[in-house]
Amino acid sequence: MRELLLRQRVNEAARACMVAYAYGADLDQLGANNNVPRLVIREADDTVIPPLPAVYESDADFRMR
Repeated sequence: MRELLLRQRVNEAARACMVAYAYGADLDQLGANNNVPRLVIREADDTVIPPLPAVYESDADFRMR
C-alpha cells in the first residue's frame, strides 16, 4: 500500500511539471518560469461593498497560450 501511494505522489509531481497536465498554482508557476503571466479578465474592485476579486483567464485558455 505504501509503495502505491509513493508512486502516486511521484506521478502527480511529474504531471505538475507538464503544461498539458498542470492546473491552478502549478500552471501559474510554469507560466512564471517562462515569463507568461495569466491574463486578467476583470481587475479587482475594492471601491464597492463587497469588494470584487480579480477574474483571471481559465486554466484551459492559459494552457493554450
